[in-house]
Amino acid sequence: MRGVADRLREAFDGLVNERKLDTPEELPASHDVVTSRVWVSSQPRRPRERLRIIANIRDNPFTSVGDITRPAALGTMLEGAMSFAIDDVIDGRCEGLEIRLLTDGSAMVTHTGPGFDPDRAARGLQRWPWLRRSAEGQVMLTQSLAAPVVTCALSHWCRIEITRDDGVWHQAFYRGEAECPLTRDPPKPGQQTRTRVCFRPDPEIFGELRFCVDDLYMRGLGFLMELAQIELRILDERNNAPPLIMYGTGGLSRS
Repeated sequence: MRGVADRLREAFDGLVNERKLDTPEELPASHDVVTSRVWVSSQPRRPRERLRIIANIRDNPFTSVGDITRPAALGTMLEGAMSFAIDDVIDGRCEGLEIRLLTDGSAMVTHTGPGFDPDRAARGLQRWPWLRRSAEGQVMLTQSLAAPVVTCALSHWCRIEITRDDGVWHQAFYRGEAECPLTRDPPKPGQQTRTRVCFRPDPEIFGELRFCVDDLYMRGLGFLMELAQIELRILDERNNAPPLIMYGTGGLSRS
């Protein structure tokens, strides 16, 4: 009975071609090696990386959103929350976009359509960088540092809710860390499909800084130069001002 070393030597020398080991004593060891490799490759390796990513963003927020004493920093966070809608526009899956500023200092971004891919949305809120596609279908990095993971990391809390035909998907985050896994509830008859991201900027980082409607208006104009046939509504519940309603005239269309 030849040993494993002899078998390996023959294989490397090209003397053995697609032959199976016929020694019973050798099979368990080979099986264990294969099983171990399969197990290791199947284990999630992202959580530790996510912790570093979240910690780095929170420790150095100015590198992600600029001057944290100016409302533009919160505007960059809101752009990150809009990333899912922009992707759905490119895929022809976005019918309308709404930004709502709430009285507790939080913001809610909702776009109607069949619903964003829940797994990709959950990954996007924890991973860097965020990849998006151009109108020509080319994969590219976001041109600015606005990305879902930045929005999630710099929020006191962040929630995502995706209503699709196959159910309602939701997940909650606290200061960038997932509080629960991505969960699916049964679909509700007659419920409108949509994708919604809610977040509140972390007062530990931004203090009493508040969203500025003028900043969001200018950012909205920039988006609408890229989008076509899409309605953007900005509603500020902090006062009684009428909503801002704009329509896209750019090159990306949902048709």
